[in-house]
Amino acid sequence: MNAAPLDLCRSLTRNRIAIALMALALGLAVFAAGSILETERGAAQKIEESPGVVRSSSAPTVTASAEYPNAQVSWQYDAAANSIAGWNLISFQVWRRGDVDDVEFGSFDNDPDSEIFPVQGTSTRSYTDSLSHKTQANWIDGFKVRYFVRAAFQRASDGLVQHGQQGQFFLAVQPPASRLAVLNADGATVAATAQYPGALISWSLDAAAVTPRGWRLVTFKVARYSTQLGTVDQRFLDQHEDARSFTDPLSAVTSSQWIAGFKYLYGVTPVYQRIIGGTLVDGKQSVALLTVEATTTPLDVVTNYPAPTLTAVAHSDGVQLTWQFDEEASTPPGWKLAGFQLTRWKETKAGNLLRGSRVWFNAPYPSPTDRSLKDPLTGTTMEERLPGGKFFYAINAFYDRLVDDAQQVGKRTKLVFTAPKLPNARNFTISDASQNYRPPLHTLVASWSDPHVNWDATAGFDNVSSYTVYQHGNEIRHERSIGSYVGYPTNDGSYSFDFNVQLRCSFGFQIRAHYGLFYSDLAGYKNNRSGC
Repeated sequence: MNAAPLDLCRSLTRNRIAIALMALALGLAVFAAGSILETERGAAQKIEESPGVVRSSSAPTVTASAEYPNAQVSWQYDAAANSIAGWNLISFQVWRRGDVDDVEFGSFDNDPDSEIFPVQGTSTRSYTDSLSHKTQANWIDGFKVRYFVRAAFQRASDGLVQHGQQGQFFLAVQPPASRLAVLNADGATVAATAQYPGALISWSLDAAAVTPRGWRLVTFKVARYSTQLGTVDQRFLDQHEDARSFTDPLSAVTSSQWIAGFKYLYGVTPVYQRIIGGTLVDGKQSVALLTVEATTTPLDVVTNYPAPTLTAVAHSDGVQLTWQFDEEASTPPGWKLAGFQLTRWKETKAGNLLRGSRVWFNAPYPSPTDRSLKDPLTGTTMEERLPGGKFFYAINAFYDRLVDDAQQVGKRTKLVFTAPKLPNARNFTISDASQNYRPPLHTLVASWSDPHVNWDATAGFDNVSSYTVYQHGNEIRHERSIGSYVGYPTNDGSYSFDFNVQLRCSFGFQIRAHYGLFYSDLAGYKNNRSGC
């Protein structure tokens, strides 16, 4: 038998066995590594989900305040920031103890202040403690308690419940302020003003700032005294805690007293109620003196109080009258401003009133709030409204006496108004147009230019509204408007007017420009001839 094939067969067999052993070793190594990794992962998970992690988690931030008869406990807790892997936040636990520092939950030691409250949900952040075991005497004396809050977690893997660290707050309930403190608290600031036929009593008080601890403002007492405290003239109904004014009708005060003047003293007293028990105590009284001055006599009204100041400005449609008057400073005590008397008149050369020229404006008169009026110059003539013409105006305030509505005028202001000097036509010329069909008359053409080529915008006036044309001083065309001159003005901006005259006579024309109700002086052209 040949030995070579047998040796080859043995060699291949040994190689297969070696490869198989190497594969087995590699598999065992991988298995061992996986077992080690799984063991480490399990150990980490056990550490992560252990109750100790929960017990060392952040505590809620707790605050508390008391308002008879309850206490309000609040806490802050960021559930997202304090989440623990493998655990779910399920509730908050709140409990109360007496004045004992950090203690374990449920450690009461027969403490009468100890109480565990119902479990609160995960979204809750406050709880109202009724403090039902505290008496009014406890509240009046004051007391101290501590509140504790802790979060509860449940492990997802097996339902185990574990609590985190507890936060706490020390609440010291102060006793209410004493009666003496109530009496010494700042009082109201009081003012009294006469408003015929009564008096307005007003006061200011910052209740939040001055109300003593443990008390609340419930009402105000208002009383009237005959100028001296202790002698009560009248007590009024108590005013609401939100009230800050009261009107005394002064129904017993007569008209004679109002005219002669009088004085009263008013007192305002805040009233406080102790929140515990409801005891009422008066606070500090504040006073104000009401002084009603004697009503000013009619003679004083007309002589001693300022008159309005009057101004007048010409306009195309009349005279604009404006006056200024300080009602508060110029109204006499015991009177009220009822309106204004405004009048216009003409005077003779001797300075006397021209009979029949007086005009009264507005009936009834301008109201107390009016401060201007337009005089349309009704009843005046053209001659009176020529440049330099004068009108006389006067204004008085007039008053009603409060007690009986008697009327009295005040001091008078007088104003002299002078009609303004306004521009007239310019560049006058006369030309011979043609022989008239009735000799010896000739038709002449008078021409002039508008005065507003360099118009200086005189206040209150528009451009010329019309012209009046005169021949030798006699009017030959009455207030014919510029627009009625068909075909004029000409291209050079001038105006013209035709009139007939004997050339052997002196002839000429004059123009007066109209500005609404006011006029210019006469101006024009004249050619002197003899032999007429």
